[in-house]
Amino acid sequence: MRINPSDGHRPSRSFLVACITLIMAIWAVNYLAVKFALRFFQPLTLASFRVVAASIFMLAIYPIAAPTNKSARSATSSPSPISVFSVSV
Repeated sequence: MRINPSDGHRPSRSFLVACITLIMAIWAVNYLAVKFALRFFQPLTLASFRVVAASIFMLAIYPIAAPTNKSARSATSSPSPISVFSVSV
């Protein structure tokens, strides 16, 4: 769901509660996953895996989350090489 603040409407309360609940659940699962994964990986190795996984996720959702209107699309139609490099490093 796209939220466009320029149309004067704000998201519904149930949508905001669902988003906050989802973030809390992701953070809770993340904590448990890290605690479990540290049994098998060194901390630096696990941190590098997390950075790579986050960069792959962000690059995968970029086309979905990119603006759809023409004026904004021209400025952000494709990620710049430096942004791709900084996210993947």
